[in-house]
Amino acid sequence: MNDSKKDDGFISNPLDNSRPLDVHKWSDYPEVKEAVDAIHEDLSGLKSFSGNRDKNRRILRVVLIDLFHRHQTDPKGYIGYSRNRSKYSGSERYNQLHIGYRPLIRVIDGLDELGYIEGKKGFLDKRSGKSRQARMRATDKLIDTLIKAHSITSIMIGKNAGEEVIILRDKDKKDIDYKDTPKIIKMRDFVEEYNISLERTYIDIIFKGYKGSSSVRIDLNDIFTRRIFNNSSWKEGGRFYGGWWQYIPRELRERIVIQGKPTVEIDYSAIHIVFLYAKKGIDYFGSGRDDPYKIPGYPCDKKHRDLFKVILLTVLNSANVTEAKKAIQRKINFNKSDYPTGINIGDAIAAFEKRHSTIKEYFYSGIGTKLQYYDSLIAEAVIKNFMDGIGIPPLVIHDSFIVRRGLVDELEEVMERELKNVLSKIGRKASTITPKFKFAKWQIYEDESGVTEIIDIHETLESDTMDAEQDNRRIEWNKSGRYPYTAIYSPS
Repeated sequence: MNDSKKDDGFISNPLDNSRPLDVHKWSDYPEVKEAVDAIHEDLSGLKSFSGNRDKNRRILRVVLIDLFHRHQTDPKGYIGYSRNRSKYSGSERYNQLHIGYRPLIRVIDGLDELGYIEGKKGFLDKRSGKSRQARMRATDKLIDTLIKAHSITSIMIGKNAGEEVIILRDKDKKDIDYKDTPKIIKMRDFVEEYNISLERTYIDIIFKGYKGSSSVRIDLNDIFTRRIFNNSSWKEGGRFYGGWWQYIPRELRERIVIQGKPTVEIDYSAIHIVFLYAKKGIDYFGSGRDDPYKIPGYPCDKKHRDLFKVILLTVLNSANVTEAKKAIQRKINFNKSDYPTGINIGDAIAAFEKRHSTIKEYFYSGIGTKLQYYDSLIAEAVIKNFMDGIGIPPLVIHDSFIVRRGLVDELEEVMERELKNVLSKIGRKASTITPKFKFAKWQIYEDESGVTEIIDIHETLESDTMDAEQDNRRIEWNKSGRYPYTAIYSPS
């Protein structure tokens, strides 16, 4: 059977709608324990189901909770997991629930045999190098058992308190172990404090008035944040990852509310360009230079600017132009509608390099993750300033920040100060740097007749915006600190 289907001219595979098994989901609610016991009893009737009962029951709880959570956030979505024994022999730092290969596969295969899950085999084509992990998703039988028979709801699902928030990865992007130092412990304490602050802050999104063309599902409970360092170095990467606001389109981020109030997002214009020119002793914006993504010979529309942003990121992290061209093409192929058509990638790279010949020595140097470390220091400082001074955490998207609209002046002040602090660490006189910020206040829509409509998002969000679903979410959050269900937008 062919699982692929055509959609708007592209080939998509339903199995690609997948995320990894989250072994850190957990719940101590009695309803969950009762459901686990009932299904464990069912599994115990299988000849193939053996082993330590307590271990089996613990791993079954992890799997059932994540299957339920995945179904609640996206009923068509799969969970990917490895059936390679070697994948389960890593550091306990990232596997504090001690999920072992044998009991996990035993539980999954038993659930599949009894019809609680729909399983899909993975594959590895050694000739082409293509592969896909095994997949699973809950069946109606499992969801009926959990919801109808045991009254399990989304607010019962949480995180294991011991999940690591400081991640170190090697050059192959594999999580690796490390020894704690006073600096790392302090960094971990800060990220955990940030997560607690996010949990205590009501963060929602308003779809009223939105006119997007695609369906959107947002798990509002997905707020857990980590810092991830790269290339086995504490001086590379370090960005804050996590929080549903990082995974939604920018035009939807403008509709986020914090503590019921509208927000604004501010980001640094071309921050990595600013860093690189600063390393050469040049104040990029202060020296009269214009948009760094405005490349001679190419239009300066959104699609071309987005293409040259990808080119910058790629040439900073690739080993050579051939590797860069392949990586850029893969990025374009992933979402062709976001980029211009008919572009020769090699010519575009050459034009970008000519436009920024002053910093050409940094291209193909691998400096990209080092620049990410610089902007992660800024993010850390911005978070600390708002948590200590305002008491309301900002939402971080790497080098941009979302705060309540009334705090925009404070945010700009902090962002300018912390940029200069970081620039002073890379050898540039910080007082002479001219930062440039950008923030969105307007959304532009085109109605069915082709007439352009400009909407002031702030005025929209400050009007009577609370619909019944959002009202229910806030009421439940006030009671339990959890959001009762996924926020869903469907085009009319």
